[in-house]
Amino acid sequence: MIKRALRPTGLGLLLLAPLFGHAAGPALGPCAKGAIAGAVAGQVLGKHAILGALAGCGTAKYVTGKKEEEARAKAAKDAKATQDAQAAKDAQAAKDAQVAKDATEAAKPGTKADVPAAAETPPVPAETSVPVPPKETNPA
Repeated sequence: MIKRALRPTGLGLLLLAPLFGHAAGPALGPCAKGAIAGAVAGQVLGKHAILGALAGCGTAKYVTGKKEEEARAKAAKDAKATQDAQAAKDAQAAKDAQVAKDATEAAKPGTKADVPAAAETPPVPAETSVPVPPKETNPA
């Protein structure tokens, strides 16, 4: 009696589905896992195991596709961030190298930095003030 009751009914599938779904784990694809869950649900809800399996497979494929799309987008975003960080690091290294090059150019003998300050010509004032005598005015 129990064997007959468990074989064709949803109760048997309901009891065995968690074992199959969990034991198979990653060995089963998303469609198979969804089909198992959908078959159980369809059988329990009214002897529609095949329709439930089809719906479960389609739903599982859709959900898996969405997750993979999100993972690809996140990977692309992470790659872009890494690329931007490397570009900023390279720009900073180039700037540091230019500063070091300028410092070594300034320290070479014969450059303006080595000429003593006394040898430089003093600045010429913009205006020289020479006293000018006032003009005489004739009251005629």
